[in-house]
Amino acid sequence: MNISDWKIKLTVLWVLLALNYTSLLFSEAANGVITLPTNENTAQYAITIYYSVILLMVLASIAIKPSISRWPIIVAAFLFFSLKVLGAIGVPIPATTSGQVNELVGVLFAGLIVWFGLKAPDDDRLHT
Repeated sequence: MNISDWKIKLTVLWVLLALNYTSLLFSEAANGVITLPTNENTAQYAITIYYSVILLMVLASIAIKPSISRWPIIVAAFLFFSLKVLGAIGVPIPATTSGQVNELVGVLFAGLIVWFGLKAPDDDRLHT
């Protein structure tokens, strides 16, 4: 796999993971399972950290050589994979059926990120 394809695939998967989380928040809020945070600093910090890590991984996927960014991407994706699996089985809060399906889609995205991270190109140079 050439390096530019690898970077594009990882970047798209990270963006899809962020959109997956956004759709989960709105879906569960619409179903009344959770309320979107207004004055709860802990929830706001958790959401901010979640999105910040994803944005840093998008940046790492695009701007940093695979030899440097590969393992941080794999570790972060595995963390998100674990969180999504826990969410799918309803560990932090019981999820609705749509929430569980959403979390399973997130498991797929995070799993693909780990898989593509492990398939990083051996050579850091762009190939045409």
